[in-house]
Amino acid sequence: MSLRRLRLSHVGLALLLLIGLMLAGCGGSDSSASSATPDKPVNLTFWNFNNLQQSTVDAFNKSHPLIHVTMNVIPAAQLYPKLEAAIKAGNAPDITRVEYQMLPTIEATGGLVDISQFGVGSLKDQFVPWTWNQVTRGNAIYALPMDTGPMALAYRTDIFQKYHLSAPKTWDEFAQDAATLHAADPSLYITNFPSNNAAWMEALAWQAGGRWFSPASDAWKVSINDAGTLKVANYWQKLIDSHIVATDSDASPVFSQNQINGKLATVLTPAWNTKYIASGAPQNSGKWGLAPLPQWVAGQQVSANMGGSTNAVTTSSKYPEQAAEFVKWISTNSQALTEQVNTQKIFPSTNAGLALKPLHSLNTYYNQNIVDVFKTASEHIDTSFTWGPSMLQTNSDYGDMTKDVISGKETLASLLNSLQTKTVSSLQQQGFSVQK
Repeated sequence: MSLRRLRLSHVGLALLLLIGLMLAGCGGSDSSASSATPDKPVNLTFWNFNNLQQSTVDAFNKSHPLIHVTMNVIPAAQLYPKLEAAIKAGNAPDITRVEYQMLPTIEATGGLVDISQFGVGSLKDQFVPWTWNQVTRGNAIYALPMDTGPMALAYRTDIFQKYHLSAPKTWDEFAQDAATLHAADPSLYITNFPSNNAAWMEALAWQAGGRWFSPASDAWKVSINDAGTLKVANYWQKLIDSHIVATDSDASPVFSQNQINGKLATVLTPAWNTKYIASGAPQNSGKWGLAPLPQWVAGQQVSANMGGSTNAVTTSSKYPEQAAEFVKWISTNSQALTEQVNTQKIFPSTNAGLALKPLHSLNTYYNQNIVDVFKTASEHIDTSFTWGPSMLQTNSDYGDMTKDVISGKETLASLLNSLQTKTVSSLQQQGFSVQK
C-alpha cells in the first residue's frame, strides 16, 4: 500500500478509506492511456533544484527528436511546496527531481506515476543497492536514483599529525581524541555539532540502526526516539556538555571560518560536500584526508547517507512514457552523468557512474583516491532505511528544538521524545494512520 495522505476536507472519511484501498499500490492515476508513441514531438517540463547544465538537457533533446524537455530550476526550499500545490491543481511538471527524504511526502500526494510499467525495473542492477529501496514501494517504482551522499570522516591530517593521533576508527576513539585536542588547544574542536541540521542527525542515527519511519500494513510506524537514535543522541550530549565540540549552525560564518582556519579537526561529510570544503579553502589543499565513519563496533564498516536525489514522473503528465524515457536517460546515461559530475560534483547512484574519471578531480586536494572511500561507504549502507511522509515538518521541528539543547535547557534525548510526539500528532492531523 502506498500510504497516501487522506484528504479529509474533500470527501467523507469512509469514502476516502474505500478509495485509498482501491488505489493502494497503483502509483497514482493510470497514465498509460496517454503514453502512446506520438507522431510529432511532445513537449515536457522538468523541475530541478540544482543548477543542472542546460547542455545536458539539450543533449537529450538532440538524441530524442520526438521528445523536447524544458528545464526550470527552482530552489529546493521552494520546489516542494510549489510541487505539492501543482499536483493538487493538476498542473505539475511532467518530470521533477526529488530528494530521497522527500520522496514519500510527494508520493503520499498521489501525484507520482508508478514508472515500473515502462520497463525501468530492468535497470535495478545498475544502481547502488541501497538506493533502489528508496524509490520503490512494494512492486511500484516511483522514481529512479540520481545521486547519493555516502558519509565519511574528513579530517585535517596536519592537526592529527601534530598531536600524534590517527584518524579515529571508533566513536570511543573519536570522543577520546576530542578531549585530547581541546585540552591541548582550547580553541580547537574535533568537529562541529551542527545545531540546525536534522539530516546530519538522521544520517548518524541511520548508521547506528535508528529507523525513524517504517511502513506497517496500511499505516506508518514512527520511532524517532528508538534505541539506535537515542544512542547517538546520548553520545553527542556528552560531547556537548563537556564543551569539546563546537555547536554552531553549519550555515553560519563562524562554522565556515572555523573549518577554513583549522579550528575544526574533522567534518562528518557526505560525498557531495567534499567540493565545498575544497572550494571554500583552496589554500588547505593537501591538508585534508578522508577516512570511513567511526564505528560503534570496532572492525565493522557500517556507513550511512546524507542527501542525494531522484527523478520522478508526475501524474499531471500527458506523456508519462516519454517522461520516463528522460528519467531513465538522465539517471543512467554516461554523458549526462559525466556532465553533472563535472559541473555539480555529484556522486552518481549507478555503479558505472562511480567509475567516471571526473570523480577523481579532488584527489589532489585530499591527497588520496576519494572515490574509493565513498564507494566503500555506499556498499555498507543499510538498505532497509525508510523516510517518512512528513520530513519537511519533522526536520523543521528538529531545527527549532535544538536551540534549547545548545542553551542547556533540554537534552537531545528529551528533544527526540518531544519530536516523536509532535510528528505522530502532525501525521494524524494530516490524515495518516499511525501505528501505536
